[in-house]
Amino acid sequence: MRHLRPLLLLLAAAPLLAEEDYGKVLERFARQFGKGDLDARVKAFDLLDVADSRSLPPLRDALLSDHWFVRGEAARKLSAVTDPALRAQLRLDLLTHDETRVREGLALAFLLSPEKGDAEALVEALADSHPVVRRTAAFALAEIVSRESLGALIGALRGEKDSHVAVAIADTLSKVTGLRFGRDAAAWLAWWERHGDKAFAGLEEERKRRELGGISLETVTVPSRRPGDPATEKIDILVLAPFGWTHDAFRPWLDELSRFARVTYVKLPRLEELTGDSGYGAAVPEYPVSALVKALEALREELGKRRVVLLAEGAAGWIAERYAVSFRDRTAALVILNGYLDAPAYAAALLRFARSPTPAERFAAETLLNRNGVAHDRAAYRAIARVLLTADLADPWDSWGYLLWTRAQDPQGFASVPDLRFRDRMKLETPACFFFGAGSRLTGFPEAPRIREHFPNNIIAVMAKSRGFPYLSEYDEFYRVLEGFLSYYGLIPAPK
Repeated sequence: MRHLRPLLLLLAAAPLLAEEDYGKVLERFARQFGKGDLDARVKAFDLLDVADSRSLPPLRDALLSDHWFVRGEAARKLSAVTDPALRAQLRLDLLTHDETRVREGLALAFLLSPEKGDAEALVEALADSHPVVRRTAAFALAEIVSRESLGALIGALRGEKDSHVAVAIADTLSKVTGLRFGRDAAAWLAWWERHGDKAFAGLEEERKRRELGGISLETVTVPSRRPGDPATEKIDILVLAPFGWTHDAFRPWLDELSRFARVTYVKLPRLEELTGDSGYGAAVPEYPVSALVKALEALREELGKRRVVLLAEGAAGWIAERYAVSFRDRTAALVILNGYLDAPAYAAALLRFARSPTPAERFAAETLLNRNGVAHDRAAYRAIARVLLTADLADPWDSWGYLLWTRAQDPQGFASVPDLRFRDRMKLETPACFFFGAGSRLTGFPEAPRIREHFPNNIIAVMAKSRGFPYLSEYDEFYRVLEGFLSYYGLIPAPK
């Protein structure tokens, strides 16, 4: 017994020692997370053990960050909580926490890595007082398919007043059922009453990858909302992915285009596929726009349409414009989102961006302008892509940015765009609608007089609440303007 007593005392002290050790871990986390550097803050999450309940409060607090990247990484850490009692606490927080950002961040955590039992809490979150929580909960329910959640989504759509939430609900319903009724709650309800007891089918789409014009092109075609209706069979809309991204996270906001016509999403081939150059190194290769333009013309022929509408964003707008220059009679209209008239307009925008009060934005601009000697490697590309994404979000804390970052990024590497330049007195009669975000620092809007000079049939729409994604920031206004533009030029019927 004389030797046993010290052993018993040591065993009794072990939990206290562990608590003291983890207390030091939490202190170290607090110091590192308190730094201003985003990557250092995110790296601090590696210190935390989500199996320990004491990790939950600092992770919940991290969801209050003003930056989507920090919030998203905190949500990813929380998504790894699997202990039943701790997961139950997170579900309760989703429904009762006072802070909107915490509730929305927890919905994101359940979206990133769903567990059995999350669906019930997410269904209740469809009634949250804040639309961003309802929106994220709706997206998350696409990852946890059940008859109960499907019925709840249809019920929520019937009473939903916020268009962004309605888009998320409709997107989840389409992914789960394979049907496309959009935001038409009556159509969903009628289907549910007839077929709600049947098995669900995943969304099947016409995804192709084949040689077109000598280029391997990947496309996804979405039929018009009303197939066979002559009003939607007149034109096709080709949507070019933003340079360096796929369409995966953009689709919920752009599928509404199928209300007007058949839509084909075109993924931009990677620079390395086209040239053999990775885009990382001392020399900056040229993206072969002319070759892609020929591929788009071959796609138009395959689709069997005499003319097409091209919708493109940012630098991809040059590809759409080059197509219109090369195939004027085949271009029904251009829709350019946050793009630039030509290379000089882009250079001018970068120079303005380089005067940003934000150091990260100045770094991105100066690197792209080759002013700071930063190597064009993968790390620099990733840093710039993150800066530009942040600059494009109307709300930098919006977790949609994290979904885009993790599900849609398709790094192209550094590339120069061929010197598209509109000469004096050069005019394109092609109808063109340019959308600009009023809050964007990297904008081509100051060149609006030149746009009007070279595109006499133009509409220039400045979106008051938007930076880089007008269809996300101002969904209803974006489609109101777009529908007015397309109908004005006789491409779709006038809105009723």
